[in-house]
Amino acid sequence: MYAEAIAELEKAGRPREQRPNTVASMGHVYAAIGDRTSAMKALDKLKAFEKEGRLSPYQLAVVYAGPRRNRQGV
Repeated sequence: MYAEAIAELEKAGRPREQRPNTVASMGHVYAAIGDRTSAMKALDKLKAFEKEGRLSPYQLAVVYAGPRRNRQGV
C-alpha cells in the first residue's frame, strides 16, 4: 500500500517545480513507513518553501505527525 502511494506521489512531483502539498504528503508516507532519512529530506524541502513564503504550518505538521509503529513521529 505504501509503495503505491509513493509511486503516485512521485508522479505528482515530476513537474519542474514540486508543490508543498506533494512534498508534505511524501514526507508523511516516509514517516509512516519509518524511513526517517527520507522524511527529514522532505522536511528540508518544506523549509526551503517556507523561506520563499510558500508553506503553511499545516504542511510541516503533516510530516511531523506521520504515523509510525512506535508512535513517536519524525
